[in-house]
Amino acid sequence: MLTRSKIFTAYIGISIILTACLPSKIENEINETQKTNAQSAPLSGKKTSNDHNTENIKLSEEQQNALNKLEEKEPKEALFENDLEIRKELDLHVPGKKASFQDPIEFSQYISYLFFAYYTGQIKPKDFNAEISSYAHEEFLNLLPKKEEAKIETFKQLQKMYIGQLRSPIKSYVITELDYQERAGEAVFYRKFILKNGEEIYSVTVIKKEGDKWTLLDDSPSPPYEVQQQFEK
Repeated sequence: MLTRSKIFTAYIGISIILTACLPSKIENEINETQKTNAQSAPLSGKKTSNDHNTENIKLSEEQQNALNKLEEKEPKEALFENDLEIRKELDLHVPGKKASFQDPIEFSQYISYLFFAYYTGQIKPKDFNAEISSYAHEEFLNLLPKKEEAKIETFKQLQKMYIGQLRSPIKSYVITELDYQERAGEAVFYRKFILKNGEEIYSVTVIKKEGDKWTLLDDSPSPPYEVQQQFEK
């Protein structure tokens, strides 16, 4: 199975590591976004990315601070307290595109398909940016550059990096049922990519309700989960 650190490296490229290979104009835009985020949310002493494999990409102090911010995510910490969560996997029923989703289950199905299409190269970075931005929570968008050109280039490089690290193409995916956190107005679920060689990659997605619609708050690597056994009646 691919190590978590390798896949983690691909994910954090959204707003940090990919600045090393972007044109200077776009890099400046990303750095400006990171600086604004870092000033608005001071960080505590968390474990840094030195423990992860960044494939010889050096991080500046500003980039390191932004990476620490990504690692301070709630409510995922509570989700990771146990080594293996027991989760029920769902059948895939991808709904059609909507301006917004009022049903969290429909939204989890649709947003999971978007990530699958993106990480398999079935959707172009420009189209993925337009789709994901229309459903994203403000906190998710704040991790990205403000200008469209920079966001598209970021998603382009992230897609290339992610696919390049796979030892086998992604064949299919499954998702789990939602774990509602009513007080926070959030819901959490897992997504599992199944590669053609049998390996599996796990992610955890957090969605948040805003008014009457659901938005994407976070999507990050996760430990594996244990599939809940189905018993025949």
